[in-house]
Amino acid sequence: MAFSPDGHLLASASADATIRLWNIPSWTVRRILTGHPGRVSGVAFSPDGHLLASACWVGHDVRLWDVTSGETVRALSGHQGRVLAIAFSPDTDRTLLASADSDATSVLLWEVSSATRLAGLSGHTGPVTCLAFSPDGSLLASGDGTDYNVRIWGMWSLATSLP
Repeated sequence: MAFSPDGHLLASASADATIRLWNIPSWTVRRILTGHPGRVSGVAFSPDGHLLASACWVGHDVRLWDVTSGETVRALSGHQGRVLAIAFSPDTDRTLLASADSDATSVLLWEVSSATRLAGLSGHTGPVTCLAFSPDGSLLASGDGTDYNVRIWGMWSLATSLP
């Protein structure tokens, strides 16, 4: 689940391949998003609240949704396993999205505006089950669900290699 930055919406992921957008505080469903081929394992709002990212177990992709229209903006493909975790950077100038999957080969880093895969961060030995950016966007934490290790990635160290 994820709250929108303004606190007016709650997005919930579901095993029935849907995402529900809930109005706060009435707790009524504003919209049901469909299109994933199977279980939705995670959701995250962009810092400006205009986009919602969702992770899928079956499709091995991340989808970006327009929150206002409920339409799919694009799919980000490149994972080999079930996508288990997603997180937006807090930077609104150049929004990055991190996604991680069950095959443990890497955490993928995307530039949202162009849907460009920027980097693959490898080093975990098991499925990466959680991701979080620091409030200033300079660090990304990733957690391994098998050996319970947390890796901290410095975004500044990638700056020279990112377009």
